[in-house]
Amino acid sequence: MSDHLRLLSPAKSRRPPGIFRPFSDLKFQLEAETEAHQDLRSRVTALLEKLEAARVRATKPPPPAKILLSQREATQRLGIRREDVARLIREGRLRTVTTGGSRPKIPVEAIDRLIASGDLGPKRRGRPPKPFM
Repeated sequence: MSDHLRLLSPAKSRRPPGIFRPFSDLKFQLEAETEAHQDLRSRVTALLEKLEAARVRATKPPPPAKILLSQREATQRLGIRREDVARLIREGRLRTVTTGGSRPKIPVEAIDRLIASGDLGPKRRGRPPKPFM
């Protein structure tokens, strides 16, 4: 038999049996791998989008802080009763600002200054107390 006929003859194949799969099996495996890769790609893309959204949220500036507080908000910030805040306002130790509304507002800087001074108690009249010895 000539070399040309031997190459074309399926019975005399030089390849060992079982190494190569039929084309239909390879096509099915390739489609399954492609679907798995697409699924993986979509999951990775979704995770990257979530990370980007978290980065954007983290880099946003915080909302502007309130400059003026109500009397109730001042009591919460100072940790004292509403009557004590009213007393501090009457005594002139806590400054207020009148806006267009009916109630006065208290600047945050005035509250911070009062906290820093540590002067939250009532003013004493008369002689200062004698030191304890």
